[in-house]
Amino acid sequence: MSRCKHCKTRIRWVRLTPSNRRLPVNAVPVADGEVTAWEGIDGDLVGFVISRDRPPIAGRRRWRIHKVSCPTPQTKQPARSKDQKKLLDKEKIMSAFVKLSPKLPGDPEINGLDELAETIAQPDEIYAVLAWVKCSKVTKDLETGTEVPTVEIRRIEPIAPVGATPDEVVRLAADLYHRRTGRDPLPFEELVASHHGEVEVVDSPETDSLL
Repeated sequence: MSRCKHCKTRIRWVRLTPSNRRLPVNAVPVADGEVTAWEGIDGDLVGFVISRDRPPIAGRRRWRIHKVSCPTPQTKQPARSKDQKKLLDKEKIMSAFVKLSPKLPGDPEINGLDELAETIAQPDEIYAVLAWVKCSKVTKDLETGTEVPTVEIRRIEPIAPVGATPDEVVRLAADLYHRRTGRDPLPFEELVASHHGEVEVVDSPETDSLL
């Protein structure tokens, strides 16, 4: 059994299906936990995060995601310096810390968007994609001294329009968002970033949180 590196409390690991990623949970099961899991053959628990699409299984124990109850604040994002904040104020619409190159690979073996050029050319359609990125250059802001990396897409594969994205991708996106921010994930199909850097509702049916 492991211990949380922040609060030193004993934890267990759940190997999530179908992503095979490991999620820390409190060591003692609870009746209203966010995860349904059972004993695996390698010592880890095996299970899934409960959602609308994957309700709890009768007879299986439930576990609390440790990050939800950890008494020690966990912040993965480092505090921004005054120079970084100044740079962010200058560019509120776009990211001030990482830039994205507009170039895409020309090789159809690694650029799956090209063959969807006609399909994807719909102003109201939003696609989920899987992308591999690599830093191509680093630019130094002479005013603030901040170094800003530019990443380029080295490989990209379209998944589906967001409304038709497979459940396992939606769950993975929710899991990654929760790990990064510690908050409940944004509804996958409803929200996109607007041109003003705010959150804009695309569709507004009532949905439950993904976690």
